[in-house]
Amino acid sequence: LNMDRARFDAWLLSLALPEVDFRPGCRLVGLSRGRDGLNPILEENGVRCQERPRIVVGSDGAFSAVRPLAFPGRPEPSAYIAIQEWVTAAAPLPYFSALFDPALTDFYAWTIPKDDHLLIGAALAPGPDAAPKFMLLKEKLREYGYGFGEPVRREGAWILRPRRFR
Repeated sequence: LNMDRARFDAWLLSLALPEVDFRPGCRLVGLSRGRDGLNPILEENGVRCQERPRIVVGSDGAFSAVRPLAFPGRPEPSAYIAIQEWVTAAAPLPYFSALFDPALTDFYAWTIPKDDHLLIGAALAPGPDAAPKFMLLKEKLREYGYGFGEPVRREGAWILRPRRFR
């Protein structure tokens, strides 16, 4: 789904049951293994405490603090840089696209229509070739007939590529 992530996160939090303890000021500093599973060790204002939740969910992004603590010794997924630009759309598009072009990346690129804009993005190998390959993507899209104007904003984030399906 194509959505505003901050609003989506706020909506998800609004659905939490009253017995859910939400503490945004806490920081995960460790996990201990107990009889019933993993117990997070949290720190808030310099004070540490250990919790005993029914479930631990790591939704903390590409460089998760939870994953290596919960699964020590497992290989980390491959990291890619995602570059995405919001550009003015020449005409509304009724579809999104996933693009696979080995001249650009061994992962994927995409276009997503959003209001009067077109989001153009790619998952690229980190390094000095990332920005030129992103520009090449835009050139190729124009050659394929995509109409778009100048960038309105550019975003970047790390994303992960799983190494295997198990």
